[in-house]
Amino acid sequence: MYTVKERSRTFIERFFEEKHIPSDIFVIKHKGLTHVIENEIVIDMIKQAPIEEQKVIEKQIRKIDFYNRDINHYLGFLANAYVQYHY
Repeated sequence: MYTVKERSRTFIERFFEEKHIPSDIFVIKHKGLTHVIENEIVIDMIKQAPIEEQKVIEKQIRKIDFYNRDINHYLGFLANAYVQYHY
């Protein structure tokens, strides 16, 4: 039986391994600077995020997958949020 932490990590890791997400690059302008982040970097950040954040992200990914939407759009949103928060 998986704990919540193991289940969330397992789903996220399995999702990105199985879906073969096409590479994408996000260009984010913030405070006069341009930040370039590859979607693979965002995926790695998701895998390293605290479990509470992973649970929220997992819920969104499940919705996106259910409705067959573009996961890269959500990864771009997360990349933008990362830049806004950290810079």
